[in-house]
Amino acid sequence: PILLTPRAWQDNGAAAGPATAGECLKQPQFKHLTKRTINRRKCGEIKKGATVGGRHRILTDSEEVSLAFWLKGANTAARGKNRIAQTTKIVAMLKLRVAVRKASQYRKREIQPLSHHAKVALRTGKVNKDFFQGFYQRVAHIVKEKEQHVEDKTRSDTYNEDTIQEHFYAPAGLEACLIKHGIMDPITKLITDPRRLLNRDECPQFIAYCTTRGGGQMLVAAGTRDRAVTLAHENRECLTVDMVWGLDGFACGPGILIARENLTESIILDDEFELASVFDERIYERDAHSTHALIHNNKAGFQTQELFKDATEMLDRELTERSVQRPVVIMSDCHESRYGADLLEWCKSVEIFFFFEKPKTSGFLQAQDQYNRKFHYEYNKGMREHRIRVANARKPPCEPEDVHLSVKDFLSVFSTVWFSWSSKMDRITAFRRVGICTDKLRPDLVNRKNFTGAVLGKAGAAPRTSAAAVAAAAAAAGASTTSAVETTQQSRRRSSVASAPTPPVAEFYFQYEPPPSPQPPIHCSKVVTPEGGPRRGTSAYWENKYNVMRGINLQWEAYGTKPKTVLQPVVAAPAREKRKRGHLNDSHGCSSIQGLTVKARKQHTDRVEKEEKTSDNKKERKAANAAKSAATAADAAAWKACHPTCSCDMAVCPQRKLTYCVWCERVMKNGCRKPACKEKVAAAAAAEAGGGAAGAANTDALALVVGGGPGVVGSGDG
Repeated sequence: PILLTPRAWQDNGAAAGPATAGECLKQPQFKHLTKRTINRRKCGEIKKGATVGGRHRILTDSEEVSLAFWLKGANTAARGKNRIAQTTKIVAMLKLRVAVRKASQYRKREIQPLSHHAKVALRTGKVNKDFFQGFYQRVAHIVKEKEQHVEDKTRSDTYNEDTIQEHFYAPAGLEACLIKHGIMDPITKLITDPRRLLNRDECPQFIAYCTTRGGGQMLVAAGTRDRAVTLAHENRECLTVDMVWGLDGFACGPGILIARENLTESIILDDEFELASVFDERIYERDAHSTHALIHNNKAGFQTQELFKDATEMLDRELTERSVQRPVVIMSDCHESRYGADLLEWCKSVEIFFFFEKPKTSGFLQAQDQYNRKFHYEYNKGMREHRIRVANARKPPCEPEDVHLSVKDFLSVFSTVWFSWSSKMDRITAFRRVGICTDKLRPDLVNRKNFTGAVLGKAGAAPRTSAAAVAAAAAAAGASTTSAVETTQQSRRRSSVASAPTPPVAEFYFQYEPPPSPQPPIHCSKVVTPEGGPRRGTSAYWENKYNVMRGINLQWEAYGTKPKTVLQPVVAAPAREKRKRGHLNDSHGCSSIQGLTVKARKQHTDRVEKEEKTSDNKKERKAANAAKSAATAADAAAWKACHPTCSCDMAVCPQRKLTYCVWCERVMKNGCRKPACKEKVAAAAAAEAGGGAAGAANTDALALVVGGGPGVVGSGDG
């Protein structure tokens, strides 16, 4: 049978529908309904207490529209309301409707009474979730539920049009600063030389951070129901890259800040390439970049006034080589390293001035921040290629994920991507995104996507507000948008809602989802209880499972060892690369790559020469000791040949006046004076004096003491 909805009753019945319930019952399509049900449908009810649009209607149409615009205005003011706050507002609207019905001046007006669910909500202070589901369907053209994004309140308060106007047109704004230093014409407001306006900012970068952002990952094959996971060595050490861009699209030399107290030779010197060959301290105007570069290092790894001054000195040399007219203006953030008295005095002497931006505004006023994501993407892409290259170069080759990356690898990848990750047009576009063109200021080009609150016009103009902003302002001022009495503003909203597309009306039947498609059986290695076996969880079940697992283990033991699978081969961990560990002397602070390379080469050469000299000395000492040992052995053999009977057949035997030490086996003119030999001779003499078995044991040793002193065998007379 046909179940007519209230909207269908209004659409069809108003045109040619019956007037009374009795006339309805005479028609065949309404014969299944009762007279009471038909009267409720004519009044816009589906069930007792449930009005048009669903069983859980609590508010009227005008109240729902007012609530929708109130929620939209609250979100415009960065005060998004969740369902708890919405419930509080709904209860307040219901209380207002009850108060209006009781007022004497509104008794003659037709104000809809509270439905059953509205009374429950008013009594309990809770709203059923079914109401919210139907509410967001009915007002989908006005407001929707979305995922909440929590932002820093201090930063969000600066994301507005007032900040832009203050940044560009304040008495100490950018326009006044450029006019003061002669970079902008005060009449035409045109920038005379874009090379004299620069922007400076730092960009942090992890060495090897396992993340899916920035293009550092790629697609891998995985099972249909499995999670794609690849294990890799991670290095979360964060380095900072100091970037300086000119308004003409020129990229000045970078500065790399490393958290190291001292640098090693392996960071600067490499067998494959050297940083000095890449950053050779030249200016390439045609390619719009400089090959000057600095390496800052300190123990904490953050920018200090001394390091920033060294970086500014390098920038001064670059500007001099490019013949840039002075003074120049550098746009920078408000980091504490920019406020040193010595730094500002020195900058003033070389006509370099700073324009400090308002805190918490780098997201839309810093040119480098508009393209930092691309730098991370290109770096992670280069790091992935570097892993593959290093893994293939090892012997034997290993997997790229097994390569451990360090500061040396960071510098290697950085030198390959620095000159290609951004072009001259990219840098000019970055300035345009913050409202600065090569010839003039354009605040209207600033990206206002993340702005909050009402958007104001130019300085002195009236604020431009939308209808939602007006509703939010009225709600903030205390104006009641929940009144049941229809005002002029509500009638306008009714007309706007009527012109908007009407959401579809839900039909009153259950919609069943189709049965899931048959899935293939999953093969697993679980021990399955046989049919008719003990029930799972009982003691007999676990005993049976234990016996089965024990039998499997016995089979493995009989087999010997578990076979290696094809998918997960056992691979020995690759040996880490041997690198030069010599520390560079006096490397704390800021140094150019060329200077560090010269220092590292000299130190490396000196150390190699010293090692070679030490090695040669060792070889000479070893040869001398070998020759001395051979001579000593020859003398001992000659002495033994002439004792006790001379065998040299000479008139005067040369071995006659020499003595031989039994303990050190040397031949000498006088007795042995070594302390060890003297101690052994004294011990032998004491043992002989003691007599007995000890004396008999040392008889052979003392028998050699003839003539030339204790412990020494002399020639004597025979």
